[in-house]
Amino acid sequence: MSYDFVLTTDRTLMTNHHGKEFIGFMTTSPAVGMPEFLWMWLSAPKPKLFPDGRPIEAPYGMRKVEAALLNAGFKAAIVDPDALGRHLPTAKALMIGHHDYFAFSAPSNTWWAVTKREPVNRKYFRKLMESRPVREFKSSGGRIIVGGPAAWQWLHVPHLVEKWGVDSIVDGE
Repeated sequence: MSYDFVLTTDRTLMTNHHGKEFIGFMTTSPAVGMPEFLWMWLSAPKPKLFPDGRPIEAPYGMRKVEAALLNAGFKAAIVDPDALGRHLPTAKALMIGHHDYFAFSAPSNTWWAVTKREPVNRKYFRKLMESRPVREFKSSGGRIIVGGPAAWQWLHVPHLVEKWGVDSIVDGE
């Protein structure tokens, strides 16, 4: 099935944190004392997916946006970041939500100050924006809309708005 609106976020939020929400705070820091792949397996495992790449569980705010779009008659779906390549070629807009895009909020900024290392939430968001599916989507004329509780952070990185081709920033979800 093709969707007009594809909603996603990076791996640090597209996870259920093993059913233990406080483990999610590990994604606000850099990997400490172990390789990053192990850190991410512990803190942000890949979610269970339907065969088409839609997650069985997804962030609540994103589900609310998806429901509003569906209720308004649009074809919309939340898609795991690893499955974007299957859905973006036919989409009109990619909608991305996040709680801390650039690690400017606590506790990410605290971990960054203490360790002097980039938190994984910032790294994985950058990986998402610079991934092949997102770059190809943008170069083919697709629209990128970002929002969520951390929308304010885009005001402090206008060069990335331009670099990544963000078309709209929505304050809130």
